[in-house]
Amino acid sequence: CTLLVIAIGYLLASGISMPIRLIVSGFEAMKSGNLTHRIEVRSKDEIGLLAESFNQMNFSLKTIIEEIQISSNSVSLASK
Repeated sequence: CTLLVIAIGYLLASGISMPIRLIVSGFEAMKSGNLTHRIEVRSKDEIGLLAESFNQMNFSLKTIIEEIQISSNSVSLASK
């Protein structure tokens, strides 16, 4: 009975910690400048929502940076 409880506890813990590790690795990729990294969303629970929010934030940051680069190039060309 004790072994069963330990096994169930282990499965529950790894079911939570593995998705969190994937999200952390996504943030590490973002920190390194990789704004194309996406996390595969495998669930609809809070962890899945967190992963999807990460993906949306990463896409938004990439879009904003691209818009800034385009504006910067326009200003640079106009000043010549």
